[in-house]
Amino acid sequence: MDLNNLFNQTNREPEGEITSRDLVVSDNASFIDSVVELYAMEGFSKPLSQQDYSFASKPKKETASLQNVILDMRSSSNLVEDVSQIASQLDISVSLIVVGVVDSIRIYDLVMSIGATYVLWDEELNGLLTAVQLSALSEGPKTTSTRVAKRILMIGSKGGVGLSTVTSALSYSLSEFAGLKVLLVDHDYGALNCDIFLGVKSNKSKPQLSIDPQDIDEAVALTYISSMRDKLDYLVLDKHGDGALSHTERLYSLSSQLASKYNFIVDSLPFSAFDDINFQEINDIYHRIFVVCEPSVSSLRSYNLMKRKLGKAKHEVIFSLSRQNKDFLMTLANAKARIKCRQSIDIPYEAALEKAVLQNGLGDLLQGRFGTPISELVLSLTGKNIKKNNRFGRFQLWSS
Repeated sequence: MDLNNLFNQTNREPEGEITSRDLVVSDNASFIDSVVELYAMEGFSKPLSQQDYSFASKPKKETASLQNVILDMRSSSNLVEDVSQIASQLDISVSLIVVGVVDSIRIYDLVMSIGATYVLWDEELNGLLTAVQLSALSEGPKTTSTRVAKRILMIGSKGGVGLSTVTSALSYSLSEFAGLKVLLVDHDYGALNCDIFLGVKSNKSKPQLSIDPQDIDEAVALTYISSMRDKLDYLVLDKHGDGALSHTERLYSLSSQLASKYNFIVDSLPFSAFDDINFQEINDIYHRIFVVCEPSVSSLRSYNLMKRKLGKAKHEVIFSLSRQNKDFLMTLANAKARIKCRQSIDIPYEAALEKAVLQNGLGDLLQGRFGTPISELVLSLTGKNIKKNNRFGRFQLWSS
């Protein structure tokens, strides 16, 4: 299954705008026909269908509002990994129904932990019918979700390496261009830059969190959220020096209560807060870890310290050139050699970057060369090639 091109087109052009439809994704025409027939017999609206994942044709009209996506995963060699990757591509409000042939409680539990419903294949489609009927019982906007956000950790190796810039650009791209719901958690209470890059004026960090950790629930957490854009929210707190939890732990506790409301939660963590991480649980908490560096001696020293503390936790390096290459004591190639970095994502230098963002916004900046490495990040996290699609145009699910 080619996840890069998934959901870019369907097999027919739309006849008009439709709402609340289901989408069947399968490379087996008989499976699609069986599901369409099932929907007709049960009186459900005819589902959309998609058989291939190429760009052979491009529909012209608006997309449908999807309720369920039914995935035919009977031929998948790694069902859980494929479903996890697909879940990252869909809005959190869309339900996933996965059809497979493996009768395993473990597979069922793993798929459920991703936030999808696993249905064992049977020719009568009884299991699928039950799943669709349960979904249809709740009409209108969904108030609950079993989907769980993937959590991304962005760590700055030192101050001034461009952590806020990279994190803001990534969060903006995930929400604006990939169409996914994102919560950006800013742990740098002393230098609030993410809100500036996102174009929000007069934003203030929320007051200190004084309630007991066990009293934090979803309703409380929602009061600390600031809406930045349609699908991008922001969480930041004043420094709290008292209590059992550190500042980082309090932000994690708040944001964890909202994990079912987002596709991604992006933690922007400055070097000063690095020691607040629970290194024993870091692999269980974070889906991906990125360390933002620059080709300077101080940055590389900090990175080596971080690498030792991260231990076996897998991480990736982002080199952000906040200055021109000639202004650093070493070249980018030498910096990579010193820390034995074989592969990295490199963010190019942009003159007067902050001024450009404040005047024209992140969207304009991402249209240039700065956007290429950010699109690589989005592709690796979601499977969506936002750079290829109409110069960062939105991904759409076309109706048939």
